[in-house]
Amino acid sequence: MIILWVILSIILLFLVWLLIAPIQLYISSPQNTYCLKWKGIAQVRLIPEADDIHLQFQIAFWKKDFYPLQHQTKPSKKQKHPNKTKNKSKSRWTFRKIKRKTQRLFQSFDFKAFDVNLDTDDYVINAYLYPIFFFLSKQGRRLNINYQGELSLHMIVENRLYRILTAILL
Repeated sequence: MIILWVILSIILLFLVWLLIAPIQLYISSPQNTYCLKWKGIAQVRLIPEADDIHLQFQIAFWKKDFYPLQHQTKPSKKQKHPNKTKNKSKSRWTFRKIKRKTQRLFQSFDFKAFDVNLDTDDYVINAYLYPIFFFLSKQGRRLNINYQGELSLHMIVENRLYRILTAILL
């Protein structure tokens, strides 16, 4: 009986960890690092190469590399064409509900860092953007205009599964 309670408590702790573990999107264009992490559970890294893109998946101790731009040949399967037509049922989703849920979903994300360094290669547009970027910059969000031709983005966005589920379900 005690072993059953121990196993159930371990399963419950794992489910709670899934709900509260941070999901983090990390983008740093100067370092050429693009990563989506579910801390302690999974990670996907995008590694740009000279002529290809390299995706690296890691789930716990399992790791897999994937090259999506390489040509992969697989035998084509015959597609079956269904003869039956489905009746369209009236959807209960309205534009207002979808808009409200997506707005709640975007509000659930937490921007830990957001740094943009921009040069449009046009001095007039840079001059117009300079005061706008100055007033939009605040703690944790740095927007910068430069005149040296540099373009960079550094962003860290974080969320948790329970916040995503509450935004979608409520």
